[in-house]
Amino acid sequence: MTERIGVAVRARSVRMAVMSAGRVTWSVERPFGDLAMLESALADLARCALFPVPGQLATRGRMSRRGLRFGSRRITVVLGPAWAQVRVLEGLPPLDDARRIESLVQLNHDAFFPRRGAGAPAIRVARRDNVTIGVAYDHGALAAAVNGLRHGGCRVAYVLPTPCALPAVVRNGEIDWCDADDQFRLAYNDGFLTSISRSTGDAIPNEYDDAVAAALLDRHRRVPLAWRSEPTAAAARRRRIAEIAASAATCVLSLALAASASGLRARHDIGANARALAVLQAPSVAASRMVADLRHARIIDDRAARFAAERGRVTLILADLARALPESTAIVMMRLDSLGGSFTIVGRGVTSVLPAISRVPNIADPRLVGSITRESGAAQLGRAAFRFRIR
Repeated sequence: MTERIGVAVRARSVRMAVMSAGRVTWSVERPFGDLAMLESALADLARCALFPVPGQLATRGRMSRRGLRFGSRRITVVLGPAWAQVRVLEGLPPLDDARRIESLVQLNHDAFFPRRGAGAPAIRVARRDNVTIGVAYDHGALAAAVNGLRHGGCRVAYVLPTPCALPAVVRNGEIDWCDADDQFRLAYNDGFLTSISRSTGDAIPNEYDDAVAAALLDRHRRVPLAWRSEPTAAAARRRRIAEIAASAATCVLSLALAASASGLRARHDIGANARALAVLQAPSVAASRMVADLRHARIIDDRAARFAAERGRVTLILADLARALPESTAIVMMRLDSLGGSFTIVGRGVTSVLPAISRVPNIADPRLVGSITRESGAAQLGRAAFRFRIR
């Protein structure tokens, strides 16, 4: 029978519980003063769990050493509020991608998690029913947990904060949780943490065991807000060897199948058909490229022709205007583009300008803009503005 192990790291102590057939068969709690002592305590507890002494065997009753040694080497760890801060995050943009939210919170971790140790924490974020929960893991506690259990012969499946692991034993409602001097009120809805707040008053014993909750968690399921350690060099090497072995076995199987007569015939037919298709496709591919090149050249030629025509057209319009205007007038302002233009003149007989420019071939809809004004100091000079459209 395979036993399951859960570890709970609290503010000043670490607790380990071993479960078998849905009941606790062995549990122990050890105090620690700093992270180095936490790492040593976890290594000792892991050795005790994997290789129990005879007295411990009697305490734990019937037990399968093989199941414990091989089936329970992956341990789930929960960290208390002193090592993993859990907060309901507010003021975040409405993003659906949890990774983008984690990156945003990681960049602004000081604003969301003001109480933390030295260095940037490891951030995990989960959202459900418009409630965003964030966790800031202390890197020192994570390293101590991973290294301590590794020295004891175990591996960390994943790490969760205690408030997020308690749904393994309580799914709905509110509970009070105490860890050293910190007291919290936790609210759950269908196993999801919806709110967390500090509570005051006298400390009360915890109704639920966090180490038991850690042991009840599914080690093989992806859990929101969980932190997973990077694989070691030895584990990566073993995985690489397994991948190479699987690739070699696949190659051997493929060669065995290809050696059969039907496989060789099918491969020959496929190769012949592929070569024939390539011969047939070559002219069409070349023709398609030629058509694309011709189309591109035509587009460039059309653009150049339009540009030359428009540039010469504007020059001709300027010449026609110069010939159409009376010699007693002078242009003081002019604006001209490919669609139309406007100009202001000063001179004698400005009233005769409108009929004159109406006869210009490329000018349409000429009109007087505003009124004709007299120039100050020159009674016989007038000022007028005209606007027109180019045909």
